[in-house]
Amino acid sequence: MLFYVLGFSIPILLMSLFIGKMKFFQKRSDVFMKVDGIFMIIMGILLYSDWMTIIIALLTPFFGD
Repeated sequence: MLFYVLGFSIPILLMSLFIGKMKFFQKRSDVFMKVDGIFMIIMGILLYSDWMTIIIALLTPFFGD
């Protein structure tokens, strides 16, 4: 779970550090924050309800172990 949290939060943290230097992201930061928030809520629901295990089981034949 620690690696999941780190893998999910490090890109968001890096983006927040450099968002001032990127005009494209700066103009649309509110959209990115909303999308990230919705994605985090969906991932939390999937993990809590154990649907993530089912999704991983369905995708394993396509992407391997």
